Amino acid sequence: MHRDAAGNRLYARVYTEADPRALHADHAAWGKRAPASTPLRPPLPDPGRRLRIGCVSPDFCRHSVSFFFEPLLSAHDPKVAGIFCYSDVAIGDAVTARLKHLAHHWRDIYGPADRQVLDLIRADNIDILVDLAGHTTGNRLPVFARRAAPVQVTALGYPATTGLGAMDYRLGDGVTDPMISRLLDEIELRAEVELAKLSRRLA
Repeated sequence: MHRDAAGNRLYARVYTEADPRALHADHAAWGKRAPASTPLRPPLPDPGRRLRIGCVSPDFCRHSVSFFFEPLLSAHDPKVAGIFCYSDVAIGDAVTARLKHLAHHWRDIYGPADRQVLDLIRADNIDILVDLAGHTTGNRLPVFARRAAPVQVTALGYPATTGLGAMDYRLGDGVTDPMISRLLDEIELRAEVELAKLSRRLA
């Protein structure tokens, strides 16, 4: 299946599939067909070194993702982290200009192939790379699939898992991920029930 068609199908499933397990399985099956990743060794801990955080998005413009991202970018502590924005925007606007001003480093990646973007990010020695698109239009998930940074996170731009084994974390909460939140509540409830049974047997 064509990459965009497969991603569009998964995106549609987010709004039609009520079972989070089935939704996760569908995304995981897609992830198994993604390009293989190359492990990268994380840098040695150094309290005096700023983290290099990269954020990848086709929506660094007047878009809902930027409405959430801009406050985070403007409020971050520059002593702790340097922010690299990898912008896949075809035509920028006033929001693009503001984000560009707030970022420590700005990389325009609209046009270059995934392999070139992968090499660019690795050359920047990014510690944590954040995907802000998921399976939405213009994503660079093949770059994440090949492991562009030692730690990779998805957030904000997509309301589900990417399905990639190379994606280490998903940043969210009970509002952004209500289905996952319900699933975790169910797991926690089961654990509490089993703990209660064990306590009764030991009493």
